[in-house]
Amino acid sequence: MAVAVAATTVVALLTIPAPSVAAASLGAATASNEARLLELVNRARAQAGVPLLTIDPAVVAVAEAWAQTMAERGGIPHNPDLGSQLSGWKLLAENVALGSDPDQVHRMLMESPTHFSNLTSPAFSLVGIGVVSRGGQLFVVENFVQPAAASSTGPADQAPSRRPAPRLGRRSPDTTTVTAPAPDPPIPAASPAANPVPVQAPRMSSRLAFVLEGLRALDDHNSRR
Repeated sequence: MAVAVAATTVVALLTIPAPSVAAASLGAATASNEARLLELVNRARAQAGVPLLTIDPAVVAVAEAWAQTMAERGGIPHNPDLGSQLSGWKLLAENVALGSDPDQVHRMLMESPTHFSNLTSPAFSLVGIGVVSRGGQLFVVENFVQPAAASSTGPADQAPSRRPAPRLGRRSPDTTTVTAPAPDPPIPAASPAANPVPVQAPRMSSRLAFVLEGLRALDDHNSRR
């Protein structure tokens, strides 16, 4: 009986750590993916000649939470509450994407002019990156922040732009501003001439005058009868 109890205890001890090991492995993979994306982002910024970004834990927490939300929903919408979830910011931007690995996601973002602008904007100094793996795909969030104390040409308290998110195998369309054409100017009404020129009625042709004269003569003859 004692042997059976010992065996049961050993089995229990062997099975208890398993979830923790899996969670640790998943956490390590997530951290590795986020670190790789940060490396790629800062490499792009270095090539563009702009300062590198610094990781901010509060921004990371928001990015990771939204990446988890996207994975649960199975889509990649932008975070509508980003501005209220972060404090002390002057300018915000967000990239969201879905791909098989960090390098593929980064390539898609770099190929989109609007997302590339976020990645390489000198206005931002802080970043938070969140990655969640689900079904063999990575749900990625990149939040870029300019602190309120920082100086920039960007407008103060500007809400994050709602740029389209790149999807696997697609290029995100560029954003363009279309200005409606100006209406044609009204055609001015014709003004009366200062000195109107009299217009003469056209002259009657001689043949027509001859016919009319004959008809009048015939009428006179008939009236005398």
